[in-house]
Amino acid sequence: MKKSMIAAGLLIATALAVPAMACPGGGQCGGPGANQESRQQMMQQRMADELNLSDTQKAQFKKVHEDARPTMQAMRDAMRANRDAMQKLDPAASDYSAQVDKLAAEKGALVEGMMKERGRLQAEIAAILTPEQRAKHAELRKARQGKWKDRKDERRGDRPGRGDGPGNGPRGMGM
Repeated sequence: MKKSMIAAGLLIATALAVPAMACPGGGQCGGPGANQESRQQMMQQRMADELNLSDTQKAQFKKVHEDARPTMQAMRDAMRANRDAMQKLDPAASDYSAQVDKLAAEKGALVEGMMKERGRLQAEIAAILTPEQRAKHAELRKARQGKWKDRKDERRGDRPGRGDGPGNGPRGMGM
């Protein structure tokens, strides 16, 4: 009895430990529970492999992303705070429209800043790549965008009352 209890305990411990050891950092290998940094590392590694980057290019690529990380994180945090502030507004407040206008203007500035930073980041990445690698990168991005669009379309198609007909715009707003 004692031996079977020990064996069962070891089996359970092994079952729990193996998946954690299989992924860098013990995470879910890019799944929903993985942290942002591990996902970025996986994406960077995949890009390095797909584009056959040299060691110098890999180091430059890593530096570009590391340098951009604090700015991008600050922008994501600001967008999250803006969204939270919008959700906390009281529609019955006398200055509700003014508050919405202020938050909308802030959101616009945040989106503009995020787009500019992403554009700057893409330009830095393009400067690292050879013309052949840039062409391959554009090809891969287009393919990934197609996959994301297909997934988005699949999810939208599964929702009741949604489809390609008139009035079925973004978020079911009749747009």
